[in-house]
Amino acid sequence: MKLATLFFLCIGINLYAQDIYLKGAVQDSTKTALQTASLVVSNAKTQKFQGYAITDDDGLFTIKLTKNEDFIVKLTYMGYKTIIDTITVKENDIYKKYILKPDVTQLDGVEISYEMPVTIKGDTIIYNADSFTTGNEKKLGDVLKKMPSIEVEKNGTVKVEGKEVKKVMIEGKDFFGGDSKLASKNIPANAIQKVEVLRNYNANSQVKDFEDNEDSFALNIKLKKGKETFWFGDIKAGLGLPGKHILHPKLFYYSPKNTYNFIGDINNIGNPPLSQNEIFKMTGGFDNLMRKSGSVFNQSDNQLGFATRQNDKVQDQKGKFAAFNYHIPINKNLYLKGFFIGNSDAVNYYNETKKTYSATNISEQNIRDSKQKSHSAIAKITMDYNPNDKLSFKYKALYKNLSTNENTANISNINGNTENLKTAKTTAFNQHFEVYKTLKNDHLIAFEIEQQFKQNIPLLEMISSNEFFTNSALIQLSPQNQFDLLQNQETDINKVTGVLDYYYILNDVSHLNISVGNEWIKQQYHSGIQQKMDNQQVQDLGNQQLFNQADYRFYNQYLGLHYKLLWKKFLIRPSLNLHYYVLEDTQFNDTKTHKKWSLLPKLNVKYSLKRGKNIRFSYQISNAFSDIQKYAKGYVLSNYNYLKGGNRDLDNVYNHLFSLNYSSYSMSKFQYLFATVSYSKKINSIRDKTVFQQTDLISLPVNINHADENINLSLSYSKRYPYWNYRLSTSEMWNKYYSIINTNEVVSNSSLQNYHLKTSSNLSGLFNFDLGYSLNVNNFKNNINSSRYITHKSSVGLELSFFKKSLLIKPKYDFYNYSNKNGSTKNKYAFLNTELFYQKEGSKWEFILSASNMLGVKNLTKENLNDLYISTSKYAIQPSIWMLSVNYKL
Repeated sequence: MKLATLFFLCIGINLYAQDIYLKGAVQDSTKTALQTASLVVSNAKTQKFQGYAITDDDGLFTIKLTKNEDFIVKLTYMGYKTIIDTITVKENDIYKKYILKPDVTQLDGVEISYEMPVTIKGDTIIYNADSFTTGNEKKLGDVLKKMPSIEVEKNGTVKVEGKEVKKVMIEGKDFFGGDSKLASKNIPANAIQKVEVLRNYNANSQVKDFEDNEDSFALNIKLKKGKETFWFGDIKAGLGLPGKHILHPKLFYYSPKNTYNFIGDINNIGNPPLSQNEIFKMTGGFDNLMRKSGSVFNQSDNQLGFATRQNDKVQDQKGKFAAFNYHIPINKNLYLKGFFIGNSDAVNYYNETKKTYSATNISEQNIRDSKQKSHSAIAKITMDYNPNDKLSFKYKALYKNLSTNENTANISNINGNTENLKTAKTTAFNQHFEVYKTLKNDHLIAFEIEQQFKQNIPLLEMISSNEFFTNSALIQLSPQNQFDLLQNQETDINKVTGVLDYYYILNDVSHLNISVGNEWIKQQYHSGIQQKMDNQQVQDLGNQQLFNQADYRFYNQYLGLHYKLLWKKFLIRPSLNLHYYVLEDTQFNDTKTHKKWSLLPKLNVKYSLKRGKNIRFSYQISNAFSDIQKYAKGYVLSNYNYLKGGNRDLDNVYNHLFSLNYSSYSMSKFQYLFATVSYSKKINSIRDKTVFQQTDLISLPVNINHADENINLSLSYSKRYPYWNYRLSTSEMWNKYYSIINTNEVVSNSSLQNYHLKTSSNLSGLFNFDLGYSLNVNNFKNNINSSRYITHKSSVGLELSFFKKSLLIKPKYDFYNYSNKNGSTKNKYAFLNTELFYQKEGSKWEFILSASNMLGVKNLTKENLNDLYISTSKYAIQPSIWMLSVNYKL
């Protein structure tokens, strides 16, 4: 790694030594600096694109050139005459001052065949894809990661200026509800003409000027077109060793009216388009109607703790996936759009864990072998009706269904052999209606109503030759040859939320928004623990504390006042929300009612330093309430050694949140800096009161008298040059919280520190590289024990192209060095993956040879630090996989 880094550094120094810079300023006839003017430079002899720049706030620019060459400079600015200039570069830097003259006719004059890589039109930044790519890119994600201010995470999530993209569109039409992961992994790179970053995005143009959209980003992909109506996409099929296969068709149809997209996938190489968690969390654009009110209702899913992927590396996985997206105009004012997604997974997990319990200092060695199958379906339909520019209607309906079963064999040196059988069936249906009516240019009324239904049925069976919870009086089992515990649960949730908003523009610098809202939630929760006898008969355990029969109703009515004031360079947004809450739960015919008034303030202040630079401060108080699973008194099984109860005396939690951030983005210098610090303090926080009985745990949620405190710091800086870029980022988190363990109050302190450095090239020739280093430090300490885990990761990626880019080789090497504070746990492992692509120029056929985990790594390591235990787990991962695939491009 050190030699590779030194090698690339020497290359960079050598290239840098040969560079000459064209520097200068752009002004109008009054000598006023013109910012965001565009300059494109091409080689006068070869016509090859050389570089570009956008002027900064002072009208200045810098472009890197090569010496002893002649170049053509094209300078453009909206409303001014284009300048075409020829310069000769010798041994020294060149300084030029350009004076632009107004041009009401906006004639283009002499055309150069190179588009400006980046242009700015209001809140829209437009990237010309060809200016940032070398021709070796395969998917949209490969293109996006080369563009300034855009990041693509490992799972495919796209971020702009550090904020997650809320919607991805193709030619202005939603792509699978706007999901950025599906888009970045599936849209072919060679179909992309431009990428439009839409800042301050709001899907409804009527409300855009009234709402706070500063952290809202969307992407619109403009496609390369040979004609108005066309198909594109590809079909990939492959076979590999040992016994591997993949079939991955992607078909896209676009016309001025209709669009249809299909993505399919069948593979057993552990590479799903979306994970089960991502599919079920996928809401397809449903908004939280209470987002402005400061009120939070925390809704649980289940308590079974299904196994989840660790970095998407599992022992074995088979998956089937199909998704269909459509956009159809019924007439010029009515549009129908939506999507269907179906997914099926079969996954094997195997891990070995060493767990040390905090209160007893007992160490448990545990081996888990899990086989999980899941099936899911999600469908969304949206109807947009816009009879005119002052009135709009929208209806959305979303259906989700998830079925999961898991069979886990546990081998414990303390609890013996246990078999856990888990199943969960979840059905959800949401529908949303909204109407926006502009009364006058300065008056707007909006009404939204949403109804949600969700049913969750998790079942658990635990089988062991050893008796469960032998030290607890809660569970008294009848003697049997085999102990078999059954637990059934069911949660039904109905929720209706309605909000009426009135917006009024008082004057040019101030807006007023009045909100009236109502939230009604009803939950029904039933659970019970029983014993299955050797004769297969099922009997109750005779303890009322092991059953739940609870109805829960939550009412939230609020009145909100939101004000927006522009004063000099300050944008000030104060808010006040007055809430009236009613909580009512009925358990075994006993009803308890709790009523409360609450006033929740919020303040956002933005100070603009200059174009692209600002400081923002925010403070708010939120009020969080728990759902029925926290209030229900009866105990439920969370695992073979863990019982959890509820507490109907729980109170709500107030959270004070302060944040301060600084953002600076320069289109002229192609650099981005984002820094933030936040502090939260939770009053009346809910934590578990846990009793240890050897390695058995029994807990109840309680309100803690002490406040939980959390501090987050993050810093991200990126800089882009014509042929390479780098990014530095760090995030640090400190957390302090209290819990009760064996009647003793325990204060726990944890910290997590992450540091990342990444640099990559963007050369059009034979060779490109991608280098990265990260350091993760995880600390935990309380008055019982402490721990510290450190992970170093280094990565090298290469991209080598031959024979006019017909042959492309992409090896990737990742090295991990994992250890704890005293060195008793150490693990070093490396992953080497390689892909080889061959496509003859002009051919639609592409041949791919790929190999993963070429070094034969058998497991990876993960730690878990909390107040109950400290554990280190080794997860078995897939062996080396070699694949030969064929890809046909439409």
